[in-house]
Amino acid sequence: MKRALFVSLLILALAFACGKGGKYSDAKAVIDDMVKVTESYIAAMEKAEDADTVATAMNAYAAGMKKLAPRMQEIEKKYPEFKNQDEPPAELAESMEKMGQVMKKMFEVSMKTAKYAEDPKVQAAQKAMQEAMANK
Repeated sequence: MKRALFVSLLILALAFACGKGGKYSDAKAVIDDMVKVTESYIAAMEKAEDADTVATAMNAYAAGMKKLAPRMQEIEKKYPEFKNQDEPPAELAESMEKMGQVMKKMFEVSMKTAKYAEDPKVQAAQKAMQEAMANK
């Protein structure tokens, strides 16, 4: 599941990444916001020391992604050509690299959830994250 989620997020990143102020400035704004939400999740998870703080971090990430979902869907519709590319255009390489690094770190800190997997709050937060990701 982690691999599938990672691949999905990289596809989204490709769909949203763009050059500054160029043709894809609207997509760039979405990807920048997605990176910010993910970085906030990472920071919160790095500080989390119990089930409550883990669940809080997860719920905040889910809320952020849910808020971004309509914008993500709009960008996917507007720029469908990105989904069929094997590699991003050279102008998108930097954005894709940053998203890849953020997603790798996200999965590393997400391992903390295993320690609290039986906690009902963490289980509910995990469900909220899955639903938010499915609504991309």
